[in-house]
Amino acid sequence: MCHLRKATGLLVIAAMIVTLISFQTPLAHAAGPLQLTGALNGVMDFQLSPDGKWAVYSRFVNGESAVQLESVALTGGVPHHLADVVLRVSRSYGNPRDAYRISPDSQRVVFFGQPVAAPTSGSAAYPGYGLHSVPIDGSAPAQVLADDPHVHRFQFAPDGQSVIYTSGSDVELGFTSQSYQFELYQVPVTGGSPQRVNIALTPGLSVAFDRWAVLSSGYVAYVVGSLSYMSERSFGTPDLYAVPLGAAPDQAVKLNPCGGISLLSGLTFASSRVVFSSIDCEPGNVIRAVAPDGSHGVRVSPTGMTWYLENLIVSKDESHVAFVYRENGNPQPHRNLFIAPIDGPESEIHLVREGDPAGV
Repeated sequence: MCHLRKATGLLVIAAMIVTLISFQTPLAHAAGPLQLTGALNGVMDFQLSPDGKWAVYSRFVNGESAVQLESVALTGGVPHHLADVVLRVSRSYGNPRDAYRISPDSQRVVFFGQPVAAPTSGSAAYPGYGLHSVPIDGSAPAQVLADDPHVHRFQFAPDGQSVIYTSGSDVELGFTSQSYQFELYQVPVTGGSPQRVNIALTPGLSVAFDRWAVLSSGYVAYVVGSLSYMSERSFGTPDLYAVPLGAAPDQAVKLNPCGGISLLSGLTFASSRVVFSSIDCEPGNVIRAVAPDGSHGVRVSPTGMTWYLENLIVSKDESHVAFVYRENGNPQPHRNLFIAPIDGPESEIHLVREGDPAGV
């Protein structure tokens, strides 16, 4: 019994010592934050590389009007200068143009701007700007992808080997629906001649520069119609198309079966599906999910719904679609929330909640 008491006492003392040490010795992973840029660096916006090793950021240079582009390793070190001038953007306000994007393999940065600041002239909103590609570590000079000051939005292809972008009217200078004119192009990330992606356009028609997507399944989905732009977004009831990356433009497939789609709230993209609301072959406001090759179309909205579609989203795992319909013609409209499997069947469309005038 005496030996047992001694052993127990020693265990208690050992436990107390371990506890005391744990309070006095900080954990390795509990280190404080690491400052990556200098004091008063003027960082305006930043993105993290997909591999988690880099931060790319734009910064306002004190005493100058230019916004520069730099990168820095997340482990710290000297920042790398990537460009003298890039588009001035911030998360605090919208902008119709993209400033920069990091490639899926974290090796390159594509930006809209000037690698080396130069005097500019002309009437474009961003004269002298263009689309450029540079290694993320700044180890080589930037190369031009499109010597075009009218570039607006751009995305990498899933394999990172090319960039797709819209070019057209300068939104910032204002335009009417007659002058809204954009097209989609694809260019290799190592440079080359840009190739048109969208179908041939007749006068009065345009690609919506802000409502298109590169799908991870290898397609580009985009809309074409007579469009206008206000309140920082495009409006209209265009047709919806999709085409495989690298295919001829006339290989595009029209995805909406009958009337035009609703751009205001009735279009969203998943990796292998496009979900949209349109004036359908059936009565009512119909939401459909369809593969980008036009197959496997599924109705995901309840039959005969005539209310206004207010919101439409795809779940993070892309298994379901959720949407809110708002009652028409009522000063205090009711709102109903629905959910449906993105692949169907229609029998699994469920009303989640019936809203009141306060909303869902």
